[in-house]
Amino acid sequence: MDSQEDWELYKEAGDGIVNADGIRFLGRTYTLSWAVRRQWFTRAIEEGPWPIRMYVQRQSMQLFIKEQDEYYICMPTMETDEELEAIHNKRKRFAELKQLWFEARAGNKRNHHFPGKRTNR
Repeated sequence: MDSQEDWELYKEAGDGIVNADGIRFLGRTYTLSWAVRRQWFTRAIEEGPWPIRMYVQRQSMQLFIKEQDEYYICMPTMETDEELEAIHNKRKRFAELKQLWFEARAGNKRNHHFPGKRTNR
């Protein structure tokens, strides 16, 4: 699609934010399978949120993102703000536990002590 056709079909709607819950835009959360397959929401947990340009299709008034000259439709999620907060808290706790596990594992390797593992001494 050339830029003239793009302009006729899509219009910039503003910036959304990619975070662990999805793409936040105008107070709602959206998702799309393309971003899930590329692990955007997992990356947002590890690296933090980032902005993304949102587009609206003039005829249908549906939201899209644009990546590498392709448009991908965004679908609203059905979670309430309370549910999203609970999900966020669980993900945060999981990340904390994961970090503790990695730290404990790194400490065990330095001490050459592996509980429950036999050695050939």
